[in-house]
Amino acid sequence: MEPLTNESYWEKHFENAPVVNQNLARQFEDFLPFFDRIPTYSPRKMERIFEVGCFPGRYLHFLSQRWGVEANGIDFVRDFSPMTDFFRASGTPVGELIQGDFFKTEPSKKYDLVLSIGFIEHFPDPTEILKRQAQWVSDGGLMMVTVPNKRFLRIPFAFLFDQKNQDAHVLTSMRISYFQNAAQLLGWELLDCRYVGGFNSKVHQPLHRWQMALYRPIKFVFKKLNPWLKKNPSKWYSHTLMAVYRLPASNS
Repeated sequence: MEPLTNESYWEKHFENAPVVNQNLARQFEDFLPFFDRIPTYSPRKMERIFEVGCFPGRYLHFLSQRWGVEANGIDFVRDFSPMTDFFRASGTPVGELIQGDFFKTEPSKKYDLVLSIGFIEHFPDPTEILKRQAQWVSDGGLMMVTVPNKRFLRIPFAFLFDQKNQDAHVLTSMRISYFQNAAQLLGWELLDCRYVGGFNSKVHQPLHRWQMALYRPIKFVFKKLNPWLKKNPSKWYSHTLMAVYRLPASNS
C-alpha cells in the first residue's frame, strides 16, 4: 500500500530531532495516564514490546524503561546509528531492531505489545495497516495505536499555516468511532480510546511574513488556554487520539 509520505519526508522530519532528551517524562506528560494503564491490561507480565516506525526511538526507549521491558522495532530510515548508540549508552534493553520495510517484512517473533505512534494515518486505508500491525502481536496480546488529531480546529489552522503537512494525513482515522468500528470488524476488544492533550500549534513549514503576524498571537492564545484544555480533552482541539486493543487468544 502506497503511503501519503515517503522516506525523504521522514528523514527531513527527523533531521534536526534529537533521539532523546532529558525531559521525556515532561514531553509525554499528556500521555502518561494512558501509558501507565497499559500493563494492567495485559493478561500476563509484559516482557517484549515492538514499535512500528520506531525511529528516532523516543517512545520505544521511554516505554521500555518505564515498564521494564525489552525494546524491539522496525523502521525504513537508513541510518539507525543515532538510535542504537543511544540505546546502548542508556542501557535500554534491546532485542531486535529491524532496518527495513514493514510491508515486506514478516514477523519471526510475536510480542506482548505492538505499538505505532502517528503511523496508520499516513495510509489511504488505515484499517489495512492495523491488520498488518496485528500480525506481530502474540496470542491475547495488546496493540496500541496513536494518531494526531487534525480535525475540527486544526483544519482552519492548517489551512492558514500547515496545509502541506495536513495533506499527508488521513483524517478518517482520527475518530473514536473509527477505532470502535475497527474492533467490531476485526473481532478485537477495544480496551481504551480517548483524546488527550491541548491544542498543538506546531507547524512544519516556513511561514511568510503575513502568516507569522497572524500565527504569533494565535500561538500565544493557545499557550494560555492549554492548561485548561489539557484538563478537558475534546475531539474539537486535543492533539492526540490514543487507543489500545486486546487481540484474541487465537491471534495468528
